[in-house]
Amino acid sequence: MFGFGFKGKTKKVLQEHFQYSLGAIHSPVLSGIVSQAKMTGVNEYDAAIMFMTTMMNSLSGHDPRTEDFINTHVENIKRIIHLANSPPQDIYQIIDLIKSNHEMGEEQSVETEDLEYDTFEEWLEAFRIKFAEVNPRLAVSSDNTSLIDFMDHEPLRNAFTDKVSPEVVATGFAQSFDPRTFGN
Repeated sequence: MFGFGFKGKTKKVLQEHFQYSLGAIHSPVLSGIVSQAKMTGVNEYDAAIMFMTTMMNSLSGHDPRTEDFINTHVENIKRIIHLANSPPQDIYQIIDLIKSNHEMGEEQSVETEDLEYDTFEEWLEAFRIKFAEVNPRLAVSSDNTSLIDFMDHEPLRNAFTDKVSPEVVATGFAQSFDPRTFGN
C-alpha cells in the first residue's frame, strides 16, 4: 500500500491524518513537494502539510465547500504540527495567507510570547501534565514515568526552542496519539 521511502511515508501521513486519497493527477505535485522537502531536510509530516496547503491554495472562490475543505484540513494540520520539523509560526503564516486568499480571515496562530519556562525540563513537565489531562489513558504513573519519557524528544525540543506553548503542543498531540502504533 505505502512504500518505505519518503514519498511512501508522506502518502501514509496524508491517508492517516488527512483521510486524503491521492489520485494519478496528484502524483506530479506530490513528487515535486517530496523532492523539495528532501532537499530542505524536513520530514514526511512537513511534506504532507506542504501538499495539503498546496491543495487548499489551488482552490478558487470562497464558497461553503471550499471553506469546509480548508477548515477541515487546517484542523488536521493543527493535530500534527508538533510532528513537523518546520517552525509552527511558518506553517501558520502559510495558513493565514491561504485563508486571506479565500476571504476567510486569519487563523489563530500558536502563542509564542513570554513563555514562563526557562528550561526544556520545565517545559516538558508542563507538556506531560497537559498531555495526561487531554488523554487520561496516558497519565503519569505512580513511579513518575509516562509514555512521553520513551519518545524521541527532538520534536518537543524544537517546540521549546521555537517558544511554542507546551499546552498547545500537548493538546494537539494527545488528541492524535494512538498508543497501539507507538514505536512503529
